[in-house]
Amino acid sequence: MGFSNRTLLEKYRVLAYSRRNHYPNKWVGYPDDYSLKTERDDLVALLEKLHISKSPSHFVGSSYGAFLCLLVARDYPRLVSSLVLEEPPILSLLFAKEPEAYEASKLPYEDNVAKPLRNGGYVKALRYFVDSSEGTGAFNHLPKDVQSIMLDNARTLLVEDPKKERDHFSCTDAIEIKCPTLVVLGADSPWMFKVISKELEDCLPDCSSISIRDKSHSVHNQNQSEYNKAVLSFLSERCRCSEV
Repeated sequence: MGFSNRTLLEKYRVLAYSRRNHYPNKWVGYPDDYSLKTERDDLVALLEKLHISKSPSHFVGSSYGAFLCLLVARDYPRLVSSLVLEEPPILSLLFAKEPEAYEASKLPYEDNVAKPLRNGGYVKALRYFVDSSEGTGAFNHLPKDVQSIMLDNARTLLVEDPKKERDHFSCTDAIEIKCPTLVVLGADSPWMFKVISKELEDCLPDCSSISIRDKSHSVHNQNQSEYNKAVLSFLSERCRCSEV
């Protein structure tokens, strides 16, 4: 979830997971009681169907995918050997540390992302969403095929956008996750991801972190070589993973 290149395939067996209603999956809608637990259950069901759930795996996730990895580790610890977490948007942790800044950030998001999406303004919403997390002009510099995929996925944001009450995750939850964890942060990422990443680093019992310079939220795409180096080093040194 978020590891977009083939480097891990050279050494490990890899399952790349695409969430419901995201490319290349067809739109099937969301249940009325949707939360991140819905996505967690999708992933666990997939692991069980593929008979991967019989032994623990190493979970590598970016952004929303990193949040899902944490939920699996919290709720199904037997499935998880280690975690690599790249900037999960855990709004409940952000609110716990910076409540006033969190509240101030809600209006710009509503005006520039949520409202345009509800009115079909997908390009406008995505441009703001991407540029605010990865730097001005970032959306326009994406390859056309990537822009197209993001536009196909855009309406999922109206449902999936994490909520601090609905998708609650606390420091107390993190303390219960015992597996080795690597937190990856872009040195130029927005303040919210820095706050959340620091809170994870402080709360997770067995956690190390790395900040990749001159990069923002999508580190695994912006600097694949440094990201790969960090992940592979973590897997081989901290987790002593066997190679295939």
